[in-house]
Amino acid sequence: MGSIVAIVVAITIGSLVMLKWDKWAVRKIEYKRYLDKDRIFPGEQVIMTTEIVNRKLLPLPWIEVATEVPNSFSFNDQKTVKYSKEGNKIYRVVTSLISYQRVRRRNSLICEARGYFNIYDLDLSIGDFFGVKTAEMKVTYPMKLIVYPKIKPLEELIVPYKEPQGEISVKRWIMPDPIQVIGAREYTSRDSYNTIDWKTTARMGEMYVKKFDFTANPSLMMFLDVQTSKVYWQDVNTDFIENGIEIIAAMTERAIKEGVPVGYTSNGYFNGENPSVFINPELRRSQRVAILEALAKTSYSRRLPLDKLINMRSKQLDRGSCIVIATAHVSDGLRNEINYLAKQGYMVKVILLDNDARAAGLKKEVELIYSKNSGLLAG
Repeated sequence: MGSIVAIVVAITIGSLVMLKWDKWAVRKIEYKRYLDKDRIFPGEQVIMTTEIVNRKLLPLPWIEVATEVPNSFSFNDQKTVKYSKEGNKIYRVVTSLISYQRVRRRNSLICEARGYFNIYDLDLSIGDFFGVKTAEMKVTYPMKLIVYPKIKPLEELIVPYKEPQGEISVKRWIMPDPIQVIGAREYTSRDSYNTIDWKTTARMGEMYVKKFDFTANPSLMMFLDVQTSKVYWQDVNTDFIENGIEIIAAMTERAIKEGVPVGYTSNGYFNGENPSVFINPELRRSQRVAILEALAKTSYSRRLPLDKLINMRSKQLDRGSCIVIATAHVSDGLRNEINYLAKQGYMVKVILLDNDARAAGLKKEVELIYSKNSGLLAG
Protein backbone atom coordinates (compact mmCIF):
# COMPACT_ATOMS: atom_id res chain seq x y z
CA MET A 1 0.00 0.00 0.00
CA GLY A 2 2.87 2.35 0.87
CA SER A 3 4.54 1.77 -2.47
CA ILE A 4 1.33 2.57 -4.32
CA VAL A 5 1.01 5.81 -2.38
CA ALA A 6 4.61 6.66 -3.18
CA ILE A 7 4.01 6.00 -6.85
CA VAL A 8 0.88 8.15 -6.82
CA VAL A 9 2.73 10.95 -5.06
CA ALA A 10 5.64 10.72 -7.52
CA ILE A 11 3.29 10.82 -10.49
CA THR A 12 1.42 13.76 -8.98
CA ILE A 13 4.64 15.67 -8.34
CA GLY A 14 5.96 14.75 -11.79
CA SER A 15 2.75 15.93 -13.42
CA LEU A 16 2.86 19.17 -11.47
CA VAL A 17 6.48 19.72 -12.43
CA MET A 18 5.64 19.01 -16.08
CA LEU A 19 2.71 21.41 -15.88
CA LYS A 20 4.76 24.18 -14.35
CA TRP A 21 8.07 23.36 -16.09
CA ASP A 22 8.08 26.49 -18.27
CA LYS A 23 7.99 28.70 -15.17
CA TRP A 24 9.92 26.67 -12.61
CA ALA A 25 12.85 25.63 -14.82
CA VAL A 26 13.93 29.18 -15.63
CA ARG A 27 13.67 30.50 -12.08
CA LYS A 28 16.87 31.31 -10.18
CA ILE A 29 19.14 30.63 -13.12
CA GLU A 30 22.26 32.78 -13.26
CA TYR A 31 24.40 33.13 -16.36
CA LYS A 32 27.75 34.80 -17.00
CA ARG A 33 30.20 34.81 -19.87
CA TYR A 34 33.43 36.71 -20.22
CA LEU A 35 36.69 36.83 -22.15
CA ASP A 36 40.16 36.76 -20.64
CA LYS A 37 41.11 39.61 -23.05
CA ASP A 38 38.93 42.24 -24.69
CA ARG A 39 41.57 43.61 -27.12
CA ILE A 40 43.63 41.43 -29.42
CA PHE A 41 45.37 41.31 -32.78
CA PRO A 42 44.11 38.97 -35.52
CA GLY A 43 45.10 35.36 -34.90
CA GLU A 44 45.57 35.73 -31.15
CA GLN A 45 43.78 33.25 -28.89
CA VAL A 46 41.04 34.32 -26.47
CA ILE A 47 39.50 32.19 -23.73
CA MET A 48 35.73 32.54 -23.42
CA THR A 49 34.28 31.31 -20.10
CA THR A 50 30.61 30.36 -19.81
CA GLU A 51 29.23 30.07 -16.26
CA ILE A 52 25.75 28.78 -15.34
CA VAL A 53 24.36 28.46 -11.79
CA ASN A 54 21.16 26.66 -10.71
CA ARG A 55 20.12 28.28 -7.41
CA LYS A 56 17.11 26.10 -6.65
CA LEU A 57 16.21 22.58 -5.50
CA LEU A 58 14.79 21.50 -8.88
CA PRO A 59 17.50 19.76 -10.93
CA LEU A 60 17.80 20.47 -14.64
CA PRO A 61 18.45 17.31 -16.74
CA TRP A 62 19.84 19.25 -19.66
CA ILE A 63 20.38 22.90 -20.44
CA GLU A 64 21.58 24.37 -23.73
CA VAL A 65 23.10 27.82 -24.26
CA ALA A 66 22.98 29.10 -27.84
CA THR A 67 24.35 32.44 -29.01
CA GLU A 68 25.32 34.00 -32.32
CA VAL A 69 28.98 34.81 -32.85
CA PRO A 70 30.58 36.53 -35.86
CA ASN A 71 31.57 34.35 -38.78
CA SER A 72 35.20 35.40 -38.30
CA PHE A 73 35.28 33.60 -34.92
CA SER A 74 36.66 30.08 -34.95
CA PHE A 75 36.77 27.80 -31.91
CA ASN A 76 39.60 25.38 -31.27
CA ASP A 77 37.61 23.05 -29.00
CA GLN A 78 33.94 23.71 -29.74
CA LYS A 79 31.88 23.16 -32.86
CA THR A 80 29.49 25.74 -34.21
CA VAL A 81 26.59 23.63 -35.37
CA LYS A 82 24.90 25.89 -37.91
CA TYR A 83 24.66 29.39 -39.29
CA SER A 84 22.03 32.03 -38.65
CA LYS A 85 20.15 33.98 -41.31
CA GLU A 86 22.54 36.91 -40.84
CA GLY A 87 25.52 34.72 -41.69
CA ASN A 88 26.78 34.41 -38.12
CA LYS A 89 27.71 31.16 -36.45
CA ILE A 90 25.68 29.61 -33.65
CA TYR A 91 27.82 28.70 -30.64
CA ARG A 92 26.28 26.08 -28.33
CA VAL A 93 27.10 24.75 -24.88
CA VAL A 94 25.09 21.77 -23.53
CA THR A 95 25.27 20.60 -19.90
CA SER A 96 23.12 19.52 -16.94
CA LEU A 97 22.65 21.09 -13.53
CA ILE A 98 21.68 19.40 -10.29
CA SER A 99 20.36 21.35 -7.31
CA TYR A 100 22.47 24.41 -6.43
CA GLN A 101 25.22 23.52 -8.86
CA ARG A 102 27.61 25.82 -10.72
CA VAL A 103 29.11 24.78 -14.07
CA ARG A 104 31.92 26.51 -15.97
CA ARG A 105 32.97 25.84 -19.55
CA ARG A 106 36.05 27.35 -21.15
CA ASN A 107 36.56 27.48 -24.88
CA SER A 108 39.41 29.03 -26.86
CA LEU A 109 38.60 31.09 -29.93
CA ILE A 110 40.54 32.95 -32.59
CA CYS A 111 39.37 35.90 -34.70
CA GLU A 112 41.17 36.57 -37.97
CA ALA A 113 39.35 39.79 -38.95
CA ARG A 114 39.80 43.23 -37.43
CA GLY A 115 36.67 44.80 -36.03
CA TYR A 116 34.52 45.75 -33.06
CA PHE A 117 32.38 42.82 -31.99
CA ASN A 118 29.54 43.25 -29.51
CA ILE A 119 27.55 40.10 -28.70
CA TYR A 120 24.37 40.75 -26.73
CA ASP A 121 21.67 38.11 -26.56
CA LEU A 122 21.70 34.38 -25.97
CA ASP A 123 19.00 31.70 -25.70
CA LEU A 124 18.69 29.19 -22.85
CA SER A 125 16.74 25.98 -23.49
CA ILE A 126 16.02 23.74 -20.47
CA GLY A 127 14.61 20.27 -21.08
CA ASP A 128 12.52 18.21 -18.63
CA PHE A 129 13.17 14.68 -17.30
CA PHE A 130 11.14 12.97 -20.01
CA GLY A 131 12.25 14.98 -23.02
CA VAL A 132 8.72 16.27 -23.55
CA LYS A 133 8.76 19.94 -22.55
CA THR A 134 11.40 22.63 -23.01
CA ALA A 135 11.54 25.92 -21.16
CA GLU A 136 12.92 28.87 -23.15
CA MET A 137 14.70 31.90 -21.75
CA LYS A 138 16.37 34.85 -23.51
CA VAL A 139 19.24 36.53 -21.68
CA THR A 140 20.93 39.83 -22.53
CA TYR A 141 24.57 39.68 -21.48
CA PRO A 142 26.91 41.97 -23.44
CA MET A 143 30.37 40.74 -24.39
CA LYS A 144 32.74 42.98 -26.36
CA LEU A 145 35.87 42.19 -28.29
CA ILE A 146 38.07 44.67 -30.18
CA VAL A 147 40.35 43.15 -32.81
CA TYR A 148 43.05 45.54 -33.98
CA PRO A 149 44.19 45.52 -37.62
CA LYS A 150 47.33 43.59 -38.48
CA ILE A 151 50.50 45.65 -38.32
CA LYS A 152 52.71 44.97 -41.32
CA PRO A 153 55.98 46.57 -42.40
CA LEU A 154 55.18 49.83 -44.16
CA GLU A 155 57.45 48.89 -47.07
CA GLU A 156 55.16 45.95 -47.85
CA LEU A 157 52.15 48.22 -48.27
CA ILE A 158 53.15 51.45 -50.05
CA VAL A 159 55.66 52.97 -52.44
CA PRO A 160 56.15 56.75 -52.22
CA TYR A 161 56.76 58.33 -55.62
CA LYS A 162 59.96 60.00 -54.39
CA GLU A 163 61.28 56.96 -52.55
CA PRO A 164 60.58 53.90 -54.70
CA GLN A 165 63.27 51.91 -52.94
CA GLY A 166 64.72 51.64 -49.47
CA GLU A 167 63.29 52.06 -46.00
CA ILE A 168 60.39 54.44 -45.65
CA SER A 169 60.95 57.07 -42.97
CA VAL A 170 57.89 58.95 -41.80
CA LYS A 171 60.08 61.53 -40.07
CA ARG A 172 61.99 62.22 -43.28
CA TRP A 173 58.67 62.76 -45.07
CA ILE A 174 57.52 65.51 -42.81
CA MET A 175 60.58 66.93 -41.07
CA PRO A 176 61.66 70.08 -42.95
CA ASP A 177 65.17 71.50 -43.14
CA PRO A 178 66.34 74.18 -40.68
CA ILE A 179 64.28 77.35 -40.97
CA GLN A 180 64.76 79.24 -44.19
CA VAL A 181 62.68 81.10 -46.73
CA ILE A 182 62.01 78.77 -49.65
CA GLY A 183 59.60 80.89 -51.67
CA ALA A 184 56.37 82.83 -51.49
CA ARG A 185 52.67 82.01 -51.57
CA GLU A 186 49.41 83.94 -51.64
CA TYR A 187 48.31 85.66 -48.43
CA THR A 188 45.40 84.22 -46.42
CA SER A 189 43.45 85.63 -43.48
CA ARG A 190 45.29 83.24 -41.17
CA ASP A 191 48.74 84.67 -42.01
CA SER A 192 50.59 87.19 -39.86
CA TYR A 193 51.51 90.58 -41.38
CA ASN A 194 55.13 90.15 -40.34
CA THR A 195 55.47 87.29 -42.84
CA ILE A 196 54.48 89.42 -45.85
CA ASP A 197 56.95 89.21 -48.74
CA TRP A 198 56.91 92.86 -49.87
CA LYS A 199 59.09 92.36 -52.94
CA THR A 200 56.89 89.62 -54.33
CA THR A 201 53.77 91.57 -53.36
CA ALA A 202 55.00 94.61 -55.30
CA ARG A 203 55.96 92.51 -58.31
CA MET A 204 52.73 90.49 -58.45
CA GLY A 205 50.33 93.23 -57.45
CA GLU A 206 48.73 90.95 -54.86
CA MET A 207 49.53 90.18 -51.23
CA TYR A 208 52.12 87.39 -50.85
CA VAL A 209 53.76 85.95 -47.74
CA LYS A 210 57.07 84.17 -47.24
CA LYS A 211 57.03 80.40 -47.39
CA PHE A 212 59.20 78.85 -44.67
CA ASP A 213 60.58 75.48 -43.76
CA PHE A 214 59.82 74.99 -40.11
CA THR A 215 62.15 74.10 -37.24
CA ALA A 216 59.33 72.81 -35.04
CA ASN A 217 58.48 69.14 -35.36
CA PRO A 218 55.38 68.94 -37.53
CA SER A 219 52.71 66.31 -36.94
CA LEU A 220 51.10 63.65 -39.08
CA MET A 221 47.31 63.61 -39.51
CA MET A 222 45.77 60.70 -41.41
CA PHE A 223 42.35 60.67 -43.08
CA LEU A 224 40.73 57.47 -44.37
CA ASP A 225 38.07 57.70 -47.08
CA VAL A 226 35.53 54.83 -47.00
CA GLN A 227 33.92 56.01 -50.24
CA THR A 228 35.22 53.75 -53.02
CA SER A 229 33.00 54.79 -55.94
CA LYS A 230 31.22 57.83 -57.33
CA VAL A 231 27.92 56.83 -55.69
CA TYR A 232 29.07 56.16 -52.14
CA TRP A 233 26.46 53.55 -51.22
CA GLN A 234 27.05 51.47 -54.37
CA ASP A 235 29.92 49.12 -55.17
CA VAL A 236 31.59 49.52 -51.78
CA ASN A 237 34.96 47.80 -52.16
CA THR A 238 35.82 46.54 -48.68
CA ASP A 239 39.23 45.32 -49.84
CA PHE A 240 40.29 48.90 -50.61
CA ILE A 241 39.09 50.05 -47.19
CA GLU A 242 40.85 47.21 -45.39
CA ASN A 243 44.02 48.01 -47.33
CA GLY A 244 43.77 51.64 -46.23
CA ILE A 245 43.28 50.58 -42.61
CA GLU A 246 46.37 48.37 -42.75
CA ILE A 247 48.42 51.22 -44.24
CA ILE A 248 47.31 53.67 -41.56
CA ALA A 249 48.08 51.11 -38.83
CA ALA A 250 51.58 50.64 -40.27
CA MET A 251 52.13 54.40 -40.57
CA THR A 252 50.99 54.86 -36.97
CA GLU A 253 53.49 52.25 -35.81
CA ARG A 254 56.32 53.84 -37.80
CA ALA A 255 55.46 57.40 -36.76
CA ILE A 256 55.40 56.60 -33.05
CA LYS A 257 58.66 54.67 -33.38
CA GLU A 258 60.28 57.73 -35.01
CA GLY A 259 58.89 60.16 -32.43
CA VAL A 260 56.34 61.85 -34.72
CA PRO A 261 52.99 63.04 -33.30
CA VAL A 262 50.26 61.19 -35.21
CA GLY A 263 46.46 61.37 -35.43
CA TYR A 264 43.60 59.69 -37.29
CA THR A 265 40.01 60.09 -38.39
CA SER A 266 37.67 58.83 -41.10
CA ASN A 267 34.50 59.88 -42.86
CA GLY A 268 33.00 56.48 -42.06
CA TYR A 269 30.84 55.69 -39.07
CA PHE A 270 32.66 54.22 -36.08
CA ASN A 271 31.09 51.22 -34.38
CA GLY A 272 30.55 51.49 -30.65
CA GLU A 273 29.39 54.34 -28.48
CA ASN A 274 30.71 57.23 -30.63
CA PRO A 275 29.78 57.26 -34.34
CA SER A 276 32.49 59.86 -35.09
CA VAL A 277 36.08 59.84 -33.83
CA PHE A 278 38.79 62.45 -34.27
CA ILE A 279 42.19 61.76 -32.71
CA ASN A 280 44.41 64.83 -32.63
CA PRO A 281 48.06 64.30 -33.54
CA GLU A 282 49.94 63.68 -30.32
CA LEU A 283 52.94 61.76 -29.10
CA ARG A 284 51.87 59.92 -25.95
CA ARG A 285 51.87 56.36 -24.68
CA SER A 286 48.16 55.81 -25.25
CA GLN A 287 48.13 57.25 -28.80
CA ARG A 288 48.98 53.94 -30.47
CA VAL A 289 46.19 52.09 -28.69
CA ALA A 290 43.71 54.90 -29.35
CA ILE A 291 44.37 54.86 -33.11
CA LEU A 292 44.38 51.05 -33.37
CA GLU A 293 41.08 50.94 -31.51
CA ALA A 294 39.58 53.58 -33.82
CA LEU A 295 40.79 51.59 -36.85
CA ALA A 296 39.16 48.46 -35.41
CA LYS A 297 35.87 50.35 -35.07
CA THR A 298 35.94 51.97 -38.53
CA SER A 299 32.95 50.78 -40.56
CA TYR A 300 32.33 50.64 -44.31
CA SER A 301 29.42 53.12 -44.14
CA ARG A 302 30.13 56.71 -45.15
CA ARG A 303 29.07 59.41 -42.69
CA LEU A 304 29.89 62.47 -44.81
CA PRO A 305 32.06 63.36 -47.83
CA LEU A 306 35.75 63.35 -47.00
CA ASP A 307 36.30 66.85 -48.39
CA LYS A 308 33.80 68.24 -45.88
CA LEU A 309 35.45 66.36 -43.04
CA ILE A 310 38.90 67.65 -44.02
CA ASN A 311 37.57 71.19 -44.36
CA MET A 312 36.18 71.04 -40.81
CA ARG A 313 39.16 69.35 -39.17
CA SER A 314 42.13 70.90 -40.98
CA LYS A 315 41.46 74.18 -39.16
CA GLN A 316 42.47 72.44 -35.94
CA LEU A 317 45.87 71.47 -37.36
CA ASP A 318 49.09 73.48 -37.32
CA ARG A 319 50.25 74.84 -40.66
CA GLY A 320 53.32 72.64 -40.46
CA SER A 321 51.20 69.49 -40.27
CA CYS A 322 51.54 66.73 -42.84
CA ILE A 323 48.12 65.55 -43.99
CA VAL A 324 47.90 62.03 -45.38
CA ILE A 325 44.73 61.06 -47.25
CA ALA A 326 44.08 57.40 -48.07
CA THR A 327 41.37 57.10 -50.70
CA ALA A 328 40.15 54.90 -53.52
CA HIS A 329 38.05 57.66 -55.09
CA VAL A 330 39.25 61.22 -55.70
CA SER A 331 36.02 63.17 -56.18
CA ASP A 332 35.94 66.70 -57.57
CA GLY A 333 35.22 68.05 -54.09
CA LEU A 334 38.13 66.12 -52.56
CA ARG A 335 40.49 67.24 -55.34
CA ASN A 336 39.56 70.88 -54.74
CA GLU A 337 40.06 70.51 -50.98
CA ILE A 338 43.46 68.85 -51.44
CA ASN A 339 44.61 71.62 -53.76
CA TYR A 340 43.35 74.24 -51.30
CA LEU A 341 45.37 72.65 -48.48
CA ALA A 342 48.48 72.61 -50.64
CA LYS A 343 47.92 76.26 -51.50
CA GLN A 344 47.67 77.12 -47.80
CA GLY A 345 51.08 75.62 -47.15
CA TYR A 346 50.13 72.24 -45.74
CA MET A 347 52.19 69.24 -46.76
CA VAL A 348 49.70 66.86 -48.39
CA LYS A 349 50.25 63.24 -49.39
CA VAL A 350 47.59 61.15 -51.13
CA ILE A 351 47.63 57.36 -50.91
CA LEU A 352 45.78 55.91 -53.90
CA LEU A 353 44.07 52.67 -52.87
CA ASP A 354 42.56 51.99 -56.31
CA ASN A 355 44.32 51.82 -59.65
CA ASP A 356 41.35 53.62 -61.24
CA ALA A 357 41.46 56.59 -58.87
CA ARG A 358 41.79 59.83 -60.86
CA ALA A 359 44.81 61.76 -59.61
CA ALA A 360 44.79 64.24 -62.50
CA GLY A 361 44.32 67.87 -61.54
CA LEU A 362 46.20 67.72 -58.24
CA LYS A 363 48.80 70.41 -57.64
CA LYS A 364 52.42 69.44 -58.11
CA GLU A 365 53.05 70.09 -54.40
CA VAL A 366 50.80 67.11 -53.57
CA GLU A 367 52.82 63.91 -53.30
CA LEU A 368 51.25 60.69 -54.53
CA ILE A 369 51.85 57.43 -52.68
CA TYR A 370 51.03 54.14 -54.32
CA SER A 371 49.45 51.19 -52.57
CA LYS A 372 51.14 47.94 -53.49
CA ASN A 373 47.75 46.23 -53.48
CA SER A 374 46.06 48.71 -55.80
CA GLY A 375 47.47 47.45 -59.09
CA LEU A 376 49.04 50.84 -59.84
CA LEU A 377 52.55 49.45 -59.82
CA ALA A 378 51.78 46.91 -62.53
CA GLY A 379 52.02 49.71 -65.08
